[in-house]
Amino acid sequence: MNDWPTVLLGVGAAIAVSAAAVTVAWLHTRRTSVDAARDGVSAYAVGRYGPQYRFQVVACGLSALVLAVALARLGPAPVGGLGLLVVYGLTRIAIAAFPTDLDGPLTRTGQIHALLAAAAFIAIGIAAPTIGEFVVREADARVTTVLAVGATGSARTAVLVALSAAVPLAVLATFGAGSTPRTRRVFGLVERLFYVASLSWLIVVAVLVADTAARGS
Repeated sequence: MNDWPTVLLGVGAAIAVSAAAVTVAWLHTRRTSVDAARDGVSAYAVGRYGPQYRFQVVACGLSALVLAVALARLGPAPVGGLGLLVVYGLTRIAIAAFPTDLDGPLTRTGQIHALLAAAAFIAIGIAAPTIGEFVVREADARVTTVLAVGATGSARTAVLVALSAAVPLAVLATFGAGSTPRTRRVFGLVERLFYVASLSWLIVVAVLVADTAARGS
């Protein structure tokens, strides 16, 4: 029997995170003083494009929370992974109220921003492999449609497996890039790889959840 509420939740999560991804891409087309190689994406929060930055983190956070509900409805999802996905969603939403410090010593607001960002990165980095494994198992257990023209079910789940491994690796690389003055010069570039990996992972999981629920048990 098709589970249409879960389908709608998955579709809603996919739309929300896609809106976040499009907004992040759009921010990078604007003429600003942000150095994409050195500065984090959060640098866009300071200045005229602050509202757009806040929109994308809130949209991403809401997507994660909606996706957590959809995953819980889909089957016996790992509780730890769901909890970490909720932590990721809440911290992404909360970070909208705490812009980063661009230069100089950290302010209290900047310190909160850094803590929220670290919590979000760690949460999704740990959650991605466990949730990815669960979604692949559920998808393979049901009759599913293709994700895109010419894609098979095995190819689709292979993409999720790859992204589930890429997210924690991107988290580690981002923390490593921010650890020394020398590597800090490429922090922005590495963090953007994390954005690509994590947003892609959220989109693929949301689409697979919706597709799997639509096929029924």
